[in-house]
Amino acid sequence: MNANTLEDIQDNINVHFNEEKRKKKLELRTRNIETWNGMKGIFKTAPNLDTSLKKNTAFIKRLRTGITSDIHDQLIRDLETLSLEKYISEIVGAVVEGLQKSKTSADIFTAIEVISALHQRFSTLFTPFLTFQIARGLTQPLKSYMASLTPEQREKEDSQRISRQRILLRVSVELWLVGILRTLNDAIPLGLTINNNPQLKSLKCQKRSENYINEPFIYSIIKDIVLQDRDYVNLPLIVTFVRNFASDIFCVSQKRLRKIIDGNTSENSIESLQQYVDENISICPSDIRENIKLLLYKYFDNLKEYIIKEYKNLKIQEKNISDASVSRGEINEDRQNNLDRLEKHLERLINNTKILADILGLLMPDLKNQNEEPINNVDSCIRSSNSLLHDKEEMISNFLWDDDDQRKFYEDIIDLKDVVPLSLLTNDKKQSRENEAYTENKTPSSIDKLDEMDLDITDDNIEGIETELNESDFLQEDLSISKGVSMQIDVYIVRLLELNNRDMIDQAAIDFCFLNSKASRNKLIKALCEPPRNRQDIFPYYSRLIATLGRYIHNVRDSVIEYLIKQFKKIIALGNKDLELRTRNARYLSELIKFNIVPHHLIFHCFKIAIDKFSKQTIEILSILLEECGRFLFRHPETNPRMVTLLETIMRKKSAQNLGQQERLMIENAFYYVNPPEQPIIQRRTLSVEELYIRKLIYLDLNKKNYPRILKQLRKLHWENPEVEYTLFKLFSKVWNVRFNNIHLLAILIKSLSCYHHEFTIKLVDSILEQIRVGLEENNYKHNQKQIALVRYLGELYNYKIIDTPVIFDTLYTLVVFGHAGGRPHPCKFTPIDAPDDFFRIHLVCTLLNTCGLCFDRGSSRKKMDIFLSFFQYYIHTKLPLTMDVEFILQDTMRLIRPNLRLISSLEEAAKGIDEIIAKYIKSYDIQTNSHDIDDSTDTESFNDDDVPIFDDQEGEILEKEDDLADNIKNESSHINEDDEIIMFRRERNKKEEEEFDIEFSKIVSESLEARKFDRKGIFDLPLPIKRQNFHMNCNEVETSNVSNNNITFALLVKRGNRPMTHMVDIPSDSALAISTRTKKEAEKQEQQHIKSLVLKYERMDNDGKKRV
Repeated sequence: MNANTLEDIQDNINVHFNEEKRKKKLELRTRNIETWNGMKGIFKTAPNLDTSLKKNTAFIKRLRTGITSDIHDQLIRDLETLSLEKYISEIVGAVVEGLQKSKTSADIFTAIEVISALHQRFSTLFTPFLTFQIARGLTQPLKSYMASLTPEQREKEDSQRISRQRILLRVSVELWLVGILRTLNDAIPLGLTINNNPQLKSLKCQKRSENYINEPFIYSIIKDIVLQDRDYVNLPLIVTFVRNFASDIFCVSQKRLRKIIDGNTSENSIESLQQYVDENISICPSDIRENIKLLLYKYFDNLKEYIIKEYKNLKIQEKNISDASVSRGEINEDRQNNLDRLEKHLERLINNTKILADILGLLMPDLKNQNEEPINNVDSCIRSSNSLLHDKEEMISNFLWDDDDQRKFYEDIIDLKDVVPLSLLTNDKKQSRENEAYTENKTPSSIDKLDEMDLDITDDNIEGIETELNESDFLQEDLSISKGVSMQIDVYIVRLLELNNRDMIDQAAIDFCFLNSKASRNKLIKALCEPPRNRQDIFPYYSRLIATLGRYIHNVRDSVIEYLIKQFKKIIALGNKDLELRTRNARYLSELIKFNIVPHHLIFHCFKIAIDKFSKQTIEILSILLEECGRFLFRHPETNPRMVTLLETIMRKKSAQNLGQQERLMIENAFYYVNPPEQPIIQRRTLSVEELYIRKLIYLDLNKKNYPRILKQLRKLHWENPEVEYTLFKLFSKVWNVRFNNIHLLAILIKSLSCYHHEFTIKLVDSILEQIRVGLEENNYKHNQKQIALVRYLGELYNYKIIDTPVIFDTLYTLVVFGHAGGRPHPCKFTPIDAPDDFFRIHLVCTLLNTCGLCFDRGSSRKKMDIFLSFFQYYIHTKLPLTMDVEFILQDTMRLIRPNLRLISSLEEAAKGIDEIIAKYIKSYDIQTNSHDIDDSTDTESFNDDDVPIFDDQEGEILEKEDDLADNIKNESSHINEDDEIIMFRRERNKKEEEEFDIEFSKIVSESLEARKFDRKGIFDLPLPIKRQNFHMNCNEVETSNVSNNNITFALLVKRGNRPMTHMVDIPSDSALAISTRTKKEAEKQEQQHIKSLVLKYERMDNDGKKRV
């Protein structure tokens, strides 16, 4: 059977029981009304009634003892056999007294049957007197009398009266329903008779003459209770009335009534109540029922206003007490007692009002929006979105902690009584009694004694504050402790420093319970109050230990908090300049605050005394407190309003005082850490299906095994669609989104796609170079990882022959010289985008060299790299000494590309190295402006036929290396489907253009020689250089003639008179002089042509850099 079936069965049983009860009440009502109408013999008695005093007095005594269901039959039998006419007044008093002892519904129904029998037998001889006694019992006390009592006496008097009238009211309503009580006009005081009393007759005539309204008895009683209840003391009586007669008077079904009793009503309104109303179950006439409802509706409206007023008053008192506690550091006991009394009174009002609202179908007052003033106004600097959340549980679960681990650390505290016997938690009988009371929730927390601490700081008590810490802060150890236990507690305290997780500190708390004694607690308190100066990391674990033990061993918790509060007072009062001490105290207090074991008023009083002084030292303390526990206090629902006010006060103080930049920065950092500024919601762009698929292929699926398949899928895309091409370009450009180890796979894809989409590849390379340059211009550290990925990407593109050597060297020199004046780094010239302490460019150069530096290990490329490395080392020494990580990166790079290279150790040595390499490679060469016509795609350029064989060999070596790399690409791409044809293009050198250039260049040189042939030479104009140049320019003819004659012609300088003259001398070509001269000449030509190309490229790079700047 499920719960719903059981509830239905119970409802059916209740309906059947109430139906039987209702039938009995209707039968009694009929017989009682007939008795009022004068019918005799309704109640049958014995022919001979017993008039003995003993039995009659026994009957009266039995009534006075209590009319219960156990003596129902005995009472009815006595009524049938006893005379009782002479004892009417005693019977009335006994009945009223006995009704007070009828507690259960069965007892009350028994009382109704007995009183009905008395009414049917004695009629007007009994019922008017009973009506008077019941009406007098329900009469409200005089206001003058209640005003003369003290609040305690008044409360006691109201409590006793309500207890009496609650039962009497229920019985009186039952008597009215069964027709015994009609109106107040029927009431007659004891001692008066109806027939022979002229005073009663005159009273009745006076009432009739004044047109006295003949109101029903119950309406008159309820009206009197409601109209005279200004403080709503009689609300329990009204609740008793509507709750016990919800069916008989207000027609509420048993199903609705059961939900009200169980507290399962979710909505209250007259409309929602209609489905539970059944007028057939009511005994009360409809007109009287409606009049009673109108009376109660008006009473309920006034009650709602009264509750709202009391709620506002409660909030005002709470705020006043909170302000006073923060200001003085203690809570006034009388004001707190008044507040507790008001809270209990308001709680009772709300509970009773809810029952009344559920039965009548009315709405409860909304107290959530009845705050006195909103905490946040329009001009507040605090964000309202975090300040006041309506759902307390939602705030605690979602906002109080940063993650679940932090929440578990600060909230999931083990209960020691679950794992340790309660007798081990303390050895003191007094403490044991406190623990028992604590577990039974009979006494408040013992930490309330800290409320009495005097935290006010004045000039008079500074000396006292200082002596508080210098005196005996810790209790004396118990001399009776054994040496074994003493050694164990010493080992335990030493072991505390090694605990660094939640489980270990919880186990430490359990272990201490087995060492618990007065002396061990004192040792532990001392260890917790004075942790090592260099171990601030243990404060969270110490605080968790204190929170765990503090639930049962209160003096450990209270002593540590008291010590830290006193230390805080001393720091603020004396202006202690020890930053380490201030930091330790603030952080320790913050950790205890986050475990919610420090009273809130003490927390904010510490903030207050720090704000009041507001010096440099106190600002540092405030910043630490806000950064460590400010966010917790700001997010906690109980401390949020106070924290909002505190933050606004701090910001106003900052604006009002003339603080230094450092202090302002500390306050702002702490403020925005506690209350971060709102940021606009980032709208995510909706991606197309194609872009999502391409992203998945490149960013997620790409690896060494499947890149051929991905290449095939990329080729199948609609490249003719500009959107698809732009998407591919964007994804291939954002290489930082790819895993770093997969960048070379991205280069393989680009290499393969370049065969089919050449322009796309050119655009991509230009974009990468531009992004690298933009990164150097911005020099934003948050883009450093992007820059490293881009440089690695560029190096991989070179490895797979997508870009040429000049691009790499241009990038290397750009990384080194970009932004420096004149394109030359200098240690004495500061460059904003490349500061002396910024080593990121060194990291970029090393990344590029690590990627493709091994390719420059032979021929002219090696010489270019040697020149760059010399310049790079000079650049390194223009900066501050390298950090350890950058130095290691540099050493690894140099060990990879030049294992035998010795790193230069000083700036002078680096400058000297540059001079040496310039002297070595640029010997007696003048830079010519028209040299930019040289093709940069070649590594070297020859100017005569002597240089061609040498450079052809070197170019062959480079081409051989490039072929090897191409073969590697081909091998890596061997898994591509055979149906896809991949065409490998290779750029060929244009020999025709080179020959035309040589011819034109020789022609210009010849014309120049012819023009100078007829110039008149001065006495000191030596012809030797001209002839030497002519010799060099006509080298082919000389070599041809020399080969035929097997001689070499030399020009011999002689002097005839005052004029120098030259004579041509032929020397055999196999002589030592000829061989040495020829070898030296060839070497110089080779070096000259090689260095010439390097210098021209560097000059062009320098000029381009100046133009861009």
